[in-house]
Amino acid sequence: MHCFFAKADESGAVEYNDFLICWQDHLEEAILMLGDEVEKGNEVRAYQVLDSIRALIVDAKISIKAYEPYNLEYEYQQAALDWWNFYKQVFMHEYPEILKISFHKNLREKNLKQLSGYLKNIQVAEKFASHEFKVAQKRFALKYDLYLE
Repeated sequence: MHCFFAKADESGAVEYNDFLICWQDHLEEAILMLGDEVEKGNEVRAYQVLDSIRALIVDAKISIKAYEPYNLEYEYQQAALDWWNFYKQVFMHEYPEILKISFHKNLREKNLKQLSGYLKNIQVAEKFASHEFKVAQKRFALKYDLYLE
C-alpha cells in the first residue's frame, strides 16, 4: 500500500491533501481488518495484521517526510506526522496489550477493566491527535480554497 504525490511544484493543493488522506484511508482499512480478526478469534492472523499496520505506519511516515509539502505548508505536514506518531505509539505499545487481553483464555473482570482502560485512553488521545490534524487540514483547505468532505 502506497500513496504517491508528485513534486510539490508539479501538483496542487488537492493532490497533496489527497496524498495525506490516502495514507489515513489505508490505515482505517487495516484497523477494520484487525478488528475483524479479533472478532473471529483468529489470534495468529490478528498479530500478522498488527505487524502490517506497524509497517504501514513506517511507510507513511517515510513517505510524508520524503515529499516537500505543497507550497511549503510545513504546519499541515507536521500535523500529519504528529498523528502518525500517535499511531506508532498506540500500535507499538497499547495494541499488543489489547490483543494479549483479547485472546486471553480465562478473561476476568480485571482483564476487561484493563481492556476498557486501554481503549478509553486511546480514544481520548486519538481525539486530540485527530483534532490537531483536522485544524491544520482546515487551515490548508481555507488557504487553497479546497472542499473537504
